[in-house]
Amino acid sequence: MRILGLDIGGANIKGAVVISKGARARLKSQFSLPFELFRDKAALADKLAFLRKKIKPEMVALTMTGELCDNFSNRSAGAKWILGCAQKSFAGLAIKVVDNKGELTTMSQARRQPMAVASANWAATARWVAANGLRHGVVIDIGSTTTDILPIKDGAPACRGVDDFSRAREGELVYTGYLRTHAAMVAHEITIQGRKMDSCPEYFAIMGDAHLLSGEMGPREYTCATPDGGPKTKQGAARRLCRIVMADLEQLGMESGKEIADQIVAAQTNRLERALAGIIQRTGLDNSASILAIGAGAGVYGKMIQSRFAMKVLAGLAGVVAKSINPAFCTAMLAHGSAGLHQSSPEPTDWRVYLLSCADGTYYCGATNDIDRRMERHNRGIGSRYTRSRLPVSLVATSRGMTRGEALSLEAMVKKEKRQEKAAVINNY
Repeated sequence: MRILGLDIGGANIKGAVVISKGARARLKSQFSLPFELFRDKAALADKLAFLRKKIKPEMVALTMTGELCDNFSNRSAGAKWILGCAQKSFAGLAIKVVDNKGELTTMSQARRQPMAVASANWAATARWVAANGLRHGVVIDIGSTTTDILPIKDGAPACRGVDDFSRAREGELVYTGYLRTHAAMVAHEITIQGRKMDSCPEYFAIMGDAHLLSGEMGPREYTCATPDGGPKTKQGAARRLCRIVMADLEQLGMESGKEIADQIVAAQTNRLERALAGIIQRTGLDNSASILAIGAGAGVYGKMIQSRFAMKVLAGLAGVVAKSINPAFCTAMLAHGSAGLHQSSPEPTDWRVYLLSCADGTYYCGATNDIDRRMERHNRGIGSRYTRSRLPVSLVATSRGMTRGEALSLEAMVKKEKRQEKAAVINNY
């Protein structure tokens, strides 16, 4: 069965396609479709109909956060609108909706009690990760607009809040994201040319500009419109950031623009660290617990999490890499098996990521489930094309045991790191 999991937000429709066969399921594909519900709610049904035609699902599982858009009179009306569009676009298909307990409900029940399914995407994530290997730990899901912090204790979600209001009050919902958050709302003060001044709270620049200028993301990751409609370039980002101190780029220059970007990123980093530390302390988790960092912003803030927390940072769960775990995927997996949860079959955890030092001083990173045999093959010249001409090689670092999917994800991460940081990243796992 082809199950389409959907997470309908205010700025994006995120989806996951899961193929279910008996007690097993596999992730086939994922997508994020930019769609500003807050601008054009009437177009939602057409967007969903397009997805139905393209993906041809046999079942749909739905969660949402878009009901908070201010073109709805209230959140209940927003939830009803989203549910109505889904019912129209997927007529004739089985439709399940996730409620704020992480359980599946019918479309008719959801429409009778819309507030029970409003902004419940976090519950889908918490329920799935707790059922698939995270017994003691915390999930931090850093999105474009918000960040969810989900404590898990004794194999069950330990969240106190159930809706946006109570979750924000409890520190489990932090209204800041890696991309769309207004830059001036993150850093209320900026030090420029040796003097501290208030930042201007107009919609001049967003976090995407700070990350773009600081080099932590590229134009392809800047998936929303720029505040001024200008280019997604470092110069364009610098121009927008200078505006939040009421200046022009020509007046301050690129170096000052970079200083503004760095201060904004540092302010958001500190806020996320405080929020994550607060939930860890409140839940009573010690250093034997684990952190699972997911969401599009996890790549940007992953180093912060690794460097500032002593807990083990997971590369994934149940054979699914961290970057693929999101509410749309978890919603589809909840629908797999219809009435309940089917946990993924446990995978062997004998895979390790390793780092070699070659004879010419360069590094080589790989993954294997037999490190001794792999080392022997490398030094015989048949381990890889790269090391063949750089013998002998010596082992610098190895990770703990993990699943094959986790190992491949970590290997890809290490290959993107700077040379001096590669060994530390592997040893941290």
